[in-house]
Parts: sequence; structure tokens; C-alpha cells
Amino acid sequence: MEPAGSPESGRYPDRVYSLPSSWFRSIVRRDSDIRQAPALFPDLFAMNYDKIILESTLFTGEYRYHEPFYEVDCLLPSSYSPYPEDNVFPTLFPFK
Repeated sequence: MEPAGSPESGRYPDRVYSLPSSWFRSIVRRDSDIRQAPALFPDLFAMNYDKIILESTLFTGEYRYHEPFYEVDCLLPSSYSPYPEDNVFPTLFPFK
């Protein structure tokens, strides 16, 4: 008997996650390589905090299966605020 969630069992656990009150910086790319995250977000990787990196296929109006876009997201520090007056990182995250 194979354990639930293994490919052999044919049953997979639900993929559910919650990131309450989290903010991410996103970059759209042509190449899929999550290992490039340190080079994509050098200022964030220079900071000492736990990072979550996500990569997903970016679905836009007309999806191009042979040349998809990818979105790479990096969790921002917990002290980051999306509101300009509260932003403690004005040089890293300027608002335009």
C-alpha cells in the first residue's frame, strides 16, 4: 500500500497555503529558473530575513504555450508597508 500523497497512490494532498498580511515583489521573465532569485532580487537577498520565493506561469490575455511568461515573486520584509507614509524602505521600494 502506497501512502496518500505519493505519485504511486494516485492521490495527492490538497495544496493550500495562506500568507496573511504578506507583500511580494514580482518580476516577469521568459525563462523558468527559480534558482535565479538571488540575482533577480539582490537588494532583498542582502537583507537578513526569511524569504519565500514563488514561481508560476503568468497567464495573460492570450496564452502562448510554446513561449510562456513566468512570474517570480519574493516575499518582502515584514517591516515593509505598501503605504508610502509607512514605508520604512523608501529607497528600496519607491512609489511612483
